[in-house]
Amino acid sequence: MNKNIILAALTSALLCTASSHAAVPYVFGSGTPITPAAINADFDAQSAQIRTLTRQVSALTARLDQLEGKTTLTTLTAADLAGDYRVNQLQSKLIGVPGVSGAAYVQNYASEGSATLYANGAGYMTGVEHGFDLTITSGISSAGQSVVQANRQPHEQSAQTTTFGWSYANGVVTLAGLSGSFTVVPGSKQLIGWNTTLDGTSALVILTRTN
Repeated sequence: MNKNIILAALTSALLCTASSHAAVPYVFGSGTPITPAAINADFDAQSAQIRTLTRQVSALTARLDQLEGKTTLTTLTAADLAGDYRVNQLQSKLIGVPGVSGAAYVQNYASEGSATLYANGAGYMTGVEHGFDLTITSGISSAGQSVVQANRQPHEQSAQTTTFGWSYANGVVTLAGLSGSFTVVPGSKQLIGWNTTLDGTSALVILTRTN
């Protein structure tokens, strides 16, 4: 059903309810004197409740636009993005082994955890890592032949917590003190980050809103 139809029906129902059941200071019955002051007081009470309902409907409309991705990224604010997120990350690392000639080190793992972006610009992220580390060495055997060896070890890292500052502008969330940035997916339910560093690390990080 069209969203505008839903909102129109909701607004009409709310306003009708407000008109028929609003708490008013004066209730007139048979034989009750009616004065202009009493009538005006009743109208003022109903108008106040209707204004409140109108603000609630406007807030609901804005929230629906945001959830459906119809709110443009330039109209989002940091307050819209503050909240709790699930964190999923894929990371790889390709480096030479320091001090070992002809050796290379490959690290590949996934991590999962949680993050919170606070409205005051602070944030934290925590997660655990699971994957593998692969060390590759090469050399010359006693027979003069090239030899390559690979040693794979499990990569496990217990929960670690990182704190940071964050800011938002024009569809991008920047984390102070951490490399890379996050692009906000329309609807603001996901933040996607990708970064590479000079030490040979590449990471894809996805934050999914949970509240």
